[in-house]
Formats: sequence, C-alpha cells, structure tokens
Amino acid sequence: MRCFEKAITLGADRADAKKQVGRSAMLVNNLKEALPAFDESLRIRDDVECGRWRADCLRETGKYQEALEQLNLVFDRNEAMKRDVSIHVDLAMLYVLNDRLPLAKDYIAEAEALDPLYRRTQITKGAYLYRAGQQEDAVRLLRSLVNSGEVKEDDLRKMPVLKEVLATKAYRESGR
Repeated sequence: MRCFEKAITLGADRADAKKQVGRSAMLVNNLKEALPAFDESLRIRDDVECGRWRADCLRETGKYQEALEQLNLVFDRNEAMKRDVSIHVDLAMLYVLNDRLPLAKDYIAEAEALDPLYRRTQITKGAYLYRAGQQEDAVRLLRSLVNSGEVKEDDLRKMPVLKEVLATKAYRESGR
C-alpha cells in the first residue's frame, strides 16, 4: 500500500491510487483503512468499481444502511448497472438486511429475470424468505443448494441472516 502512496507523491492519478490503496486494504480485511481510501477516491472522482467496493466494506462492517445508500448511488448513476445481475442481488440482500422486504423482493425478481440460474440470487432469496416469515421455503431452498453442491454450509454460516436459517431446528432436521 505504501507504493500507492509513493506513486501519489510522484504525480500518479490520486483518485486511482487511493482506490487501489482501499482495494489492497480490503483484500487483507483491513476495512478500517479501506473505507477512508475509498472515500477520498470518490471525493475526487465518481467511480463505479470504487463505489461498489466501498459498499462491500460498509456491508462487511455491519453498516447496512450506509452500504445500501452507496450501492443505490452506483446503481442510479450508471445505466449499465441496470443489466448487471450481481448489483441487483447485492441490493436485494441489503434491503433484506435493512428489513425493507418489499424492495428486496422486487430486486430478487429483477435478478431472476436477468439470470434465473445465478446462484447468489437463490442464496439471497433464501435470506428474503426467512425474513419474510417463510421459514420452510427458506430451509427447502438453502438445503437444496447445499445438497446439490452449489454452496457450502460453512460459507452460508458466514453470512448475515443465512447463519440464522442454518441454526434453526427446521434446517438441522432437514439434513436427515
């Protein structure tokens, strides 16, 4: 990361260098250092990639509302994002995490329309179903993803909401 700081002193593009400092910090899970670097980069220049990475960091630190606001900025300012299934899924999950379930449902439907086989859509749908009070449907969906090898239980246990589903008696008994 020091090399990016040195590059700035030598006249490199400050916005890009700060973005790369943030990305480097993010990759080693140093989110406290990543966020200020992304913030500075975005103050200099609007950048889709930097905005998405900033939203990821905010989500990972539990700042779900801020992450949602950031990701909505990226989505609204970039027409190409309207056709990107991954941003629809990320928005849906953030709406789930912010208990704004009708909007989550809408983004899940849009993601399914863009790519009905996208695994992350199905994972997010499981979180939505659970939060919407449809525990049996959530369990059935997530169990089928695990049983088919689409996703590992250990990976689901690291995700907000999904770890709650896996901790339920219904999920534990569904594996028998």
